[in-house]
Amino acid sequence: LNPAARSGLFAVCADPRAEARLAAKELLQLDGRRYAFVGFHERRVWSDERRRNFQEALRTNGRECLTFDLTLGDTRPLSAWERKLRAWIRRLPKPCAIYTPTDVTASKIANICMTERIRVPDDVALRQVEGFKMKLTAPKNFGWFVIGE
Repeated sequence: LNPAARSGLFAVCADPRAEARLAAKELLQLDGRRYAFVGFHERRVWSDERRRNFQEALRTNGRECLTFDLTLGDTRPLSAWERKLRAWIRRLPKPCAIYTPTDVTASKIANICMTERIRVPDDVALRQVEGFKMKLTAPKNFGWFVIGE
C-alpha cells in the first residue's frame, strides 16, 4: 500500500501501459505509416513508461518505433531541445504517426510541422495524452477528426 492510501488520502494515478496501448491501437489504424515517440523534454517516469509501453505494443504488432527521447539538464535551454527536435522531425520517414506524452509537446511538434511545411495529419499524425484527454488527429475524407474528447 502506498503512503497516501495508508493515511486515508486518495490518489488518482494514470495507467501508462493502458494509455500507450490505446495510442498504439489507434495509430496502427493508419496503415502504411512509420511510428515514433517523442518524450517529454525533462526526464519524467511517466514519459519513460509511456515510451516503453508504446514500443512494446508496436513490437507486438510487428512494428518498430523511432524515438526522440533527448532530455536536457537544467543548464541547457529548451530552445536547444526544440532545434534538435526540428531536425529529427525533418528526417523522419513520412508518413509517420507520432505519440507524445503531453499536449505541450504535441503543440511544439505541430508548430514545427507548420513552419517546415510538413502536412498534419497527412505527413505526420499526432497522438497525445494529457491527464484524461487522449486525442488522435488524422485525415477523414477532407477534414480532421478527433477521438477521445
